Amino acid sequence: MREVGKTIGTKVSYCFETTSGIRPTSGYTILEDCTSHPDFNAEREQIETTTLIQENNHTYTSGLRDFGTLAFGFNLTQAIYNLFLGTNGIMTQYATKDALGLRLWMCVDIKAINKSFFIPVEPQDFGMPEGTAGSNKYDLSINFNAVGDGGWFDRPTYTGVTYKTITVTVTGSSLSDYVEGAVVELLGERASLTNASGVATFNVVAGTYDIKVTKEGIDAQYKEAVVTDSDVSVAVTGFNA
Repeated sequence: MREVGKTIGTKVSYCFETTSGIRPTSGYTILEDCTSHPDFNAEREQIETTTLIQENNHTYTSGLRDFGTLAFGFNLTQAIYNLFLGTNGIMTQYATKDALGLRLWMCVDIKAINKSFFIPVEPQDFGMPEGTAGSNKYDLSINFNAVGDGGWFDRPTYTGVTYKTITVTVTGSSLSDYVEGAVVELLGERASLTNASGVATFNVVAGTYDIKVTKEGIDAQYKEAVVTDSDVSVAVTGFNA
């Protein structure tokens, strides 16, 4: 069993709208070299609603959030330069798409949450970041402006990413004793309940996944699934009180 929690497992990706004003749900491109993302939990401004009848304190209602500059971290490489500033890079594509009313969306997909955070943005070009003797990299912030409301939505699908299926089958005292309603967790990812056939399935990208199976009154069982280029089946047997 591998140790959980060694990597953050967060995906940062982008996608342009194909229909004006409609957030895309597929076709997102993962920014493999992204090293950080901004805080999307900006405090809402307070709008005063105090009336003459108030005697003890001012009253307020929530206003808008101000994200300010949205800074995403990267290591400056030729590939990142080409992606953003090169011929047909993101900056060039944005100018063309924006003229058609098509927005650019950024997406942050956190490993432990089954929703992703999306926000429409305007990209800013960039110059040369600070260099430091003894360092073999340049830490670059690529900045964006929010141009619409952000929020939590279902995870997107990604361009060039192949999904495989993990099928977990949970049985009790015999292989035909299917356990329904067991909680099957991909630790740090998501969870599902087994159906009447004792089965829970997950669509995943290649990687190693730790699996925990629980049900009230039954000791938890742990398994590991290594997903490469094919679907994986995992049998959890003897799962009974």
